[in-house]
Amino acid sequence: MLEQLDAEVSLDYDEEADVLYISIGAPRAAVSIASRSLPGLFIRHAFDGNQDVCGATVAGFSELRRADLDAALPFRVDWDKLRP
Repeated sequence: MLEQLDAEVSLDYDEEADVLYISIGAPRAAVSIASRSLPGLFIRHAFDGNQDVCGATVAGFSELRRADLDAALPFRVDWDKLRP
């Protein structure tokens, strides 16, 4: 189920490492948990009482289809915000 987020989703792509960092709202201390559905996808959960999803890290981003990411991410991403 996709979450509707009030906070801004920001995207930062490291081309040299081929890693996409997705952040939701202000930076927070978090733990990353590997996705079972998509290799290379790590969902970040905040170290707070709710353990809210606060972002994701996508290793090997250029090799993945955005449709696969959309299906695996627990929130929506506006891919038009991704700067080449």
